[in-house]
Amino acid sequence: MKSFSAKWLSFVAVAFGPLMATFDSSAVNVSLPTIARHFNALLTEVEWVVTGYLLALGLLLLPLGILGDRWGKKKLFRIGILAFISSSVFCAITQNVYQLIFCRILQGMSGAIFISIAPAILVDSFPASERGKAMGLMGMCVSLGLMLGAPMGGILTHYFSWRSIFFVNLPIGILGFFLSEKFLKEDEKYTEVFKFEWALFKNRFFIGGNLSLFFYFLSLFILYFLTPFYLTEVLHFSPQKVGLTMMTFSAAFAVMMPISGWLSDHVGSRLLSPLGLFLSAIIYVWIAQLTETATSQEVIVRLLCLGLASGLFQAPNNSALMGAVSKQQLGTAS
Repeated sequence: MKSFSAKWLSFVAVAFGPLMATFDSSAVNVSLPTIARHFNALLTEVEWVVTGYLLALGLLLLPLGILGDRWGKKKLFRIGILAFISSSVFCAITQNVYQLIFCRILQGMSGAIFISIAPAILVDSFPASERGKAMGLMGMCVSLGLMLGAPMGGILTHYFSWRSIFFVNLPIGILGFFLSEKFLKEDEKYTEVFKFEWALFKNRFFIGGNLSLFFYFLSLFILYFLTPFYLTEVLHFSPQKVGLTMMTFSAAFAVMMPISGWLSDHVGSRLLSPLGLFLSAIIYVWIAQLTETATSQEVIVRLLCLGLASGLFQAPNNSALMGAVSKQQLGTAS
């Protein structure tokens, strides 16, 4: 009973980090057209509000995963939460688009800290037989952040200001910080020096899983960046309607993630991950057929289908990745 409580309390504490990051990312994407108008910025400028965040996050995931193995994952996770809160406040008070881009880069660097080690903390907390379920539920929390961020971003932008999106991170982050302090165990440090596990690149499961994730997130980034502009400028949706429409992807993703995680624990990931990725590719082609005469229903159905296919891919793929490396390599691999 004690181990049952410990692993789920750890899960709750860890979930606040990715949930906060995805909530923020989804809300900002919805408000991008408003931000562009507020600063009188070009599309090529405002796109860096998203691109800068994602580049900083992506480039630091690997070295921060290694640091987690060296310094301790709990300590680094809490530093990430505090840094993300601080950078969110800086984003909220920026006075031009260039300041916002810079602060979003800081925010991406902060988010990389806890996103890089959250899967490793879960693998430490759950037995191998429940790894897929844990990854699926974490994916559900990620999609919950995306799902809530889209409509809340539209509502906050419409009734208050796009700046209020960043202030919402304060209560979420503070709660996550105290939960991580109370419920995350002090973990063992495996490496005394900063080194990269080059042996990971001899692991074909690790390489294949990461290449799949790269192309998956690349396509998802393009979708999340362009779709709000398409809905706003072409279909003339209000910010609230844009948020609610984008939420449909996350809702379907949230439903499928725990299901696919449970399935991967019982039937393995070999079939589920490729099937989910293949279906996603087909649905992206379907989405590309949308025109200026598309209806809300046509957009929603496509996003729902994409969310289901994405959920079918991601939880089994993440579970397989974490299962393909040793415990000492978890931080680096995640």
